[in-house]
Amino acid sequence: MNEYRNTNRIIEFDIIKGISIVLIIIGHLGIGTIDRIVFTFHVPVFLIISGFFIKREQPFKTFIKSRFFKLIFPYLITVLSLCIIETVKKIIELDTDAIPKTIFETLVRGLYGSGSAKNITPLSIQPI
Repeated sequence: MNEYRNTNRIIEFDIIKGISIVLIIIGHLGIGTIDRIVFTFHVPVFLIISGFFIKREQPFKTFIKSRFFKLIFPYLITVLSLCIIETVKKIIELDTDAIPKTIFETLVRGLYGSGSAKNITPLSIQPI
């Protein structure tokens, strides 16, 4: 234990990350509404805490721009792709009246980053 304390690690962040990992596991167990509640925050908390330790060796504006094109741009392309896929499904099902609602719901799920296992959202498949 003394070896751990002598490092430059911040134990509180490690505890929060550990709790987040446990919540990720609990969220995937499928326990009623618990998984739905846990899915709204467990991964974002883990990513935010992990983000505190990003080492950036470039100006802030360049750093943000590079992260945007590496993460946000592919995420938005994925959300739009999911909208297209869901729209095509409605066309195949001959349920064209539901297309506007489907597009809206898919965009909201994609931009919020939370959905059911049936409706996978890009946030859950985005590489870091």
